Amino acid sequence: MAQVRVRKRGKTFSYIFEAGKKDDGKRKVVEEGGFATKKLAYDAGVSAYNDWKHGNIGIVSENIMLKDFMTNWLEKVLSLSVKPNSMQKYKSIFSNYILPTLDSISVQELTPAKLDDWIRNLKKILR
Repeated sequence: MAQVRVRKRGKTFSYIFEAGKKDDGKRKVVEEGGFATKKLAYDAGVSAYNDWKHGNIGIVSENIMLKDFMTNWLEKVLSLSVKPNSMQKYKSIFSNYILPTLDSISVQELTPAKLDDWIRNLKKILR
C-alpha cells in the first residue's frame, strides 16, 4: 500500500507518494511542496492520496464526459488493484450496462435523480 511521506525542502515541507508505475515500468510519484509545517504537508498528502485512489486526480475540465472519466478510472486506478480477469469483467459491465445509457452525460450533470432513473431502467432490463 502506498504511504504518504513528508520531507523538509529548504524552509518548507513537501509530501510525496507512489501512484503506480509508468508505461516504462518506472515508479510514478506525486509530490507537492511549499507547506509551512510538517502537519500541513502530511494532511495535504493524505487528501491528495485519497483523491488519487478514488480517481479524482487529473480532472480539470469543466465538462468531462462520464465515458471518458470511467475509461480513465478503469485504466489508471482500478487496473492497479484487480486481477486481469476481474478487470475484463469490469470493462464488460461498463460497456454493456453503463455506456448505453449514460455515455452522453458529463460527470458534472450526474445527479442522484439521474442515477436512480438509470438503476430503475437497469432493473427492468435485467428482469
